[in-house]
Amino acid sequence: MPITSEQAAHYPKDWKAIRQEVLERAGHKCEQCGVPNHAWRIRPTGQWSMDEVAAINMAEHVRDITYIVLTIAHRNHDPSDCGTLGNRPNLAALCQRCHLAHDKQHHLRNSWNTRRAKKRTAELF
Repeated sequence: MPITSEQAAHYPKDWKAIRQEVLERAGHKCEQCGVPNHAWRIRPTGQWSMDEVAAINMAEHVRDITYIVLTIAHRNHDPSDCGTLGNRPNLAALCQRCHLAHDKQHHLRNSWNTRRAKKRTAELF
């Protein structure tokens, strides 16, 4: 997931090098489903191709393909916990689908807390 300007302060200055280290450790493949970085995934079958034209030919509709860009997930959702060189057990290279699945409960908690805070604020006025 791209790092927003608000989140940047929580990440180390050498984040790009850390990201590259994690991708290399993972063999540039999603550590959950194995799809390679920069492949094209065909929905809903889950098949993938490294060739965009082949992926389009495999899909029923162009909207049924997704370009894969691996992201780095924090297993414990703490962006400051990046480990040390060669020892980064909290970090995993994940495709978009697997990263969203990993973060699902975390996102649900955050959205619930946000809605609850907005409701409290609205009750004050």
